[in-house]
Amino acid sequence: KARVVSMMLSKNVNIISDESSFEELRVAIGADVISVADKDGIIRYSTDMSVEESSAYEEFMPAVDNKVFSEAVLSESGGRNVVVTGSSRLDEDGIIQIQFTLENYQQQIDMSDLSSAVTQMPLLKNGHLAVIDIETNTFISHTDSYLNGSAVQFAPEKFSEEEDWFSSEYEG
Repeated sequence: KARVVSMMLSKNVNIISDESSFEELRVAIGADVISVADKDGIIRYSTDMSVEESSAYEEFMPAVDNKVFSEAVLSESGGRNVVVTGSSRLDEDGIIQIQFTLENYQQQIDMSDLSSAVTQMPLLKNGHLAVIDIETNTFISHTDSYLNGSAVQFAPEKFSEEEDWFSSEYEG
């Protein structure tokens, strides 16, 4: 997420100077705090005003001039364990630092879990989405989660083509 924020800033640096846009970005990525540090590692912009003018995490200092740097550390903030990710700024030398509570971080991981995404993604009115293991011909994940792990009703030949998908109808 820190890398994505860095890419966004490289296209529109005004995001960090507009408080409402910066806050909207924080909410959109599910972060607790987004901070942007200059080439000296001093936080100049943050969604948490109390950290402005403080130093970025020492572990992220290589990001100042290493444009491919990205790292995460476990830390404590306000008596709570947090995950802090750091990445280099792409528009100029500096650091993007994003803080997540462990709960928010876990939620982000869960949202990127393909199996739960498939389970919660009905298609159109009656459509379904599934991930199928073609070696065992079983559902890895299905919109109807009770089918997970069960045998696929489609002939294995359906999966021998070069296509990554196919369409079928049942009783209709």
